[in-house]
Amino acid sequence: MPTQQPTPAIVVMHGDQTGEELLAEALRVLQPGVIGQPLEFIDYDLSLDNRRASNN
Repeated sequence: MPTQQPTPAIVVMHGDQTGEELLAEALRVLQPGVIGQPLEFIDYDLSLDNRRASNN
């Protein structure tokens, strides 16, 4: 019996209006209905406001 492979994960790094529209389109073509593979998306907020709030 084959073992089940873990779902691949993609880290998505959001910023301050730095290509968010391009990022949205890139993520759209990675949806399971398009590529036939389930993926996990892990979102990180790298905006200036969030970095200031976290002192990072």
